[in-house]
Amino acid sequence: MARKHFDVVVLGAGLGSLFAAALLARRSFRVRVLGQRWIAPRYSYVPSRIRGASDVTEEPSATRLSRRPFQLLCHGSPVLARFLLELAQTQTLRRSTRFRDPMFQVFLPDSRLDVVPDAERFREEIHREFPDVDGAVDDLYSLLASINGRVDSAFDRQAVLPPVSFWERRTARKIEAELAAALRGPDLLSAFPEGHPYRQIPIVTAAFGSDYGAVLPPIALARLHGAWTRGVVSIAGGEEGLLSFLVERIRAHGGEVALDERAVRLITTDDRVTHVEDDSGEEAAGCDHVLFEGALPELLDLATRFAPKRADLDAYPELDAPEGRFVVSIEVGRAGLPESLAENAFLLPGVDEDAAPVWVQRSSGSSPDSELLVAETLLPVDAVLKGRRSVLGVLERHFPFIEHHYRVVDSPHDGLPLWDFRHDYEGSDADIRLEVRVIPYGRRDAQMDDVRYFEVERTALVKGGGSRDPEALRPRWVASFPEANGFAPLPAGLARLAGRMQGRGALGCLECCQSNYRFRSTQRATPKRTLEQARDQMKRMNTNRGNLWPLYGVLATSFAIVACGNASKDEARALASAVDRYRSADGEERTELGKQIGSVACSQKDLKEARTACSESARLFREAGDEKRRVSEGLARLKTGALAKESEEAQSLGAHLDAAQRSLDESAKQMEACESQLRDIRRKYGVR
Repeated sequence: MARKHFDVVVLGAGLGSLFAAALLARRSFRVRVLGQRWIAPRYSYVPSRIRGASDVTEEPSATRLSRRPFQLLCHGSPVLARFLLELAQTQTLRRSTRFRDPMFQVFLPDSRLDVVPDAERFREEIHREFPDVDGAVDDLYSLLASINGRVDSAFDRQAVLPPVSFWERRTARKIEAELAAALRGPDLLSAFPEGHPYRQIPIVTAAFGSDYGAVLPPIALARLHGAWTRGVVSIAGGEEGLLSFLVERIRAHGGEVALDERAVRLITTDDRVTHVEDDSGEEAAGCDHVLFEGALPELLDLATRFAPKRADLDAYPELDAPEGRFVVSIEVGRAGLPESLAENAFLLPGVDEDAAPVWVQRSSGSSPDSELLVAETLLPVDAVLKGRRSVLGVLERHFPFIEHHYRVVDSPHDGLPLWDFRHDYEGSDADIRLEVRVIPYGRRDAQMDDVRYFEVERTALVKGGGSRDPEALRPRWVASFPEANGFAPLPAGLARLAGRMQGRGALGCLECCQSNYRFRSTQRATPKRTLEQARDQMKRMNTNRGNLWPLYGVLATSFAIVACGNASKDEARALASAVDRYRSADGEERTELGKQIGSVACSQKDLKEARTACSESARLFREAGDEKRRVSEGLARLKTGALAKESEEAQSLGAHLDAAQRSLDESAKQMEACESQLRDIRRKYGVR
């Protein structure tokens, strides 16, 4: 017997998983979330820690560094609105957000563009910086509005993707038909001359909003760039604030969250997951479904007894990750930055420059006169050691003299020491335990001869939440698909392992958001992967995550928490109808209708339990009726003299009458349980 049993165990703390877990908990599922190697978005560096400081919170000079920038791009999604409405948290999130103006800035070698929410001001910006293409820009955003409107309309409904049952395939075909024009849309940038700098803006913003590393089709470009231009918001507390909000929602509805624990083994029986063993050392917890946040090999490593067929594995795309997201945190003096620098800025190289674009996110630093820049670039995986210098080089080209104002520079990815431009460790106390080397900055300019920094070994960051070893880049995937378009079904073998929740809760983030948060989408009945990572980045058991094919990868930037499948609702309606007919009937018709309750098809646990209670009540009622008929027939025979009063059969009539009464009493109790469960089912599935 397992120490505990959960309806759903969620492995991973990605935002898609937490959204799904919150909605499942809200719908009365017993949910447990394991962090599964979850890493906090921030870590701290305290210079005095080298001299034996005790606690990060006791050090006012602690410098907060970040592992990734964060931007919630799905704020305008109608599906996110539906999700918040069900959680009754629409006003809560609204109070904690504010719209950014400008939404973002673009820095080019010879110009700067503020992308603002007001259409008239934006036209003025375009006319000032790009007067030669202002008409093409107007046409571009008109087309984006048209495509995004069709996508919003298609996904402002409940659906299960990828589809498996007949009704799911029928709904998916309707969505595909609505999106056909968008899927076959024209080249959005065809009106811009080749080599024009404005062509880079939609492409770069979409790239940073997606984990799909191949060339994006038009609908993906429209969805991702449109997310940056339809109103960008900031959330109080940033990524950590949103995580806290979701964790609190899960716990408020009875779910359990253990971000510091991870699953080490999935126990399967008949190709279905039955237990999850974690690293706490306690007995494995039982479960009906698992949401997994990881790649397919990781999933199979956990489910050691499950051996998928080769044909099932071949049905999934081949993945390659030639590049990833490289992040550098830079604390810089406020005097070294332009006063008008927005919270989000994209630094683009010239058309002929051999440099990668950089996304910079600005926030408050550790002191009133400092700012923290979190800079992310897309880097080949074999060029990690060059990443820090590359990012700083782009910053220095766009922000002259910023190098004179550096205070702390660090990246969690390259394994290099932290660079501290502030503190002089020469002649410091004898209890310094870590090697600190003084290094000239290395610029060729004579102006930089007096600028130096100190290399602080990464062991000094461990107690502040940093990592001693280099952390892996977040990959950007290139996938080859077995199917070019559409919603493909799950191969049968892996479907058996994954299981099906058939609409019993939030089954997926259909539209994933933004680069930094990597919304690992969650979806039903298919191992998971993020949208933009195209189909197989993340696999889940039971209810998996976004297994998004080309169409999924395209529809990025709004959550589609896919709920309640048609099949389950039809089953609930059929069961409720069968019970209603039974209760309104009389005589032999009631007996026959009672037998039909047990034959109603039910695939969900709650439906099965209700069917059992209702059919048991009908069975007991039939037994009571049989006993009463036996007593009535005996009394009739006694009255005619056909049955002697002293006979054993006559003496047993009283016992039969008692048995009938007991069956009626038990039938009434079962019917009360049946009615109670049916009331819950009617509310849950929207059945009258």
